[in-house]
Amino acid sequence: MKPTLFTRVVPSVFILAVLLALGGCTGTPARPDISGTAVPAVPAGDITKAEMKTVPVGDITIAYRETGSGEPLILIMGYSGTLDMWDTRMVNQLAQHYRVIVFDNRGMGNATSSGREYSIRLFADDTAGLMDAIG
Repeated sequence: MKPTLFTRVVPSVFILAVLLALGGCTGTPARPDISGTAVPAVPAGDITKAEMKTVPVGDITIAYRETGSGEPLILIMGYSGTLDMWDTRMVNQLAQHYRVIVFDNRGMGNATSSGREYSIRLFADDTAGLMDAIG
């Protein structure tokens, strides 16, 4: 397979996303005081209303949702998480500036599994395949 920008970058991005997701597991952060902060009644690009789509990627089918417009921003959930576990407020805020894509990793949620042993490399290849498939 000819290396593309995605296949060169995705493994590092995937590892960073996993580390960031796991880094939040070390304690309970203090909640900021958001009293007086205006929150729009219906955020632009509501991920909870986005249609769940599926696309074949290699030997599996990946389920995903997308909302917003602009440069694509793929959010990669940590191991055993599903696309519906993202904080919808965060996703909706990002969707005001980006085309946000959330998806289920292989064997999680609504994505299928092929029985292959899971690895960071395999998940990174799946993510690159998703990026290629949906543009």
